[in-house]
Amino acid sequence: MSEMLELSPQHLAASDNKREAFAQLASLMDNMDTRFELPVQHYLAPGLYGRRVFMPAGSCVVSRIHKYEHITVALTGRCLVVDADNQQTLVQAPAVFVTKPGMQRALWMETDCEWLTVHAADIDDAEAAKDLLTCTTFEAYEAFIAALPSPEDA
Repeated sequence: MSEMLELSPQHLAASDNKREAFAQLASLMDNMDTRFELPVQHYLAPGLYGRRVFMPAGSCVVSRIHKYEHITVALTGRCLVVDADNQQTLVQAPAVFVTKPGMQRALWMETDCEWLTVHAADIDDAEAAKDLLTCTTFEAYEAFIAALPSPEDA
């Protein structure tokens, strides 16, 4: 009999292997019968891409792994956030913070929440932005980092 995965911030925070715990949580959520798409609005401007997402109270959301540093704005609501660095934060809007490359988060919405991310990116296709700016696995993120030119190549 396989171990039942727990969908809680305590389980994620207690895990010794954060990458595996995030992958298991994302997989569990992908296979749930109650899975739903979050409403997203895209904003395009020269050199900038914005993404606004609504997350309903009671939901749990696992982010993708971010490739680049960008600004994150909690516009409305309150949620508990656990990140891959094992930081637990109660985010109460309004709040503004910087998301670092390689970051992945799990969010548990206490109330309806809206977040906006702002990326320095010259994008003209909002649908392509997700794959350009994020990865689905840490292995893909590490391959992305490995493929970047070294400072000596610049």
